[in-house]
Amino acid sequence: MSEEIVFYHNPMSRGRMVHWMLEEIGAPYRFELVSFDKGEHKKPAFLAVNPMGKKARPTSTWGRSWVSAS
Repeated sequence: MSEEIVFYHNPMSRGRMVHWMLEEIGAPYRFELVSFDKGEHKKPAFLAVNPMGKKARPTSTWGRSWVSAS
């Protein structure tokens, strides 16, 4: 895996499972904290990445790969 993954995360989500997966496979990723308290998960920039705006989401930098915590 050569492309960096952007991992949008909030500690109150189930994203820690995805974080664990990224560490286990040794994928290059960048961590972006999304504050639910500040409503960052409902802002247009985040909704462009995750239209439901409810969960943390890793995505590739080119925007073609999506993985959601469930």
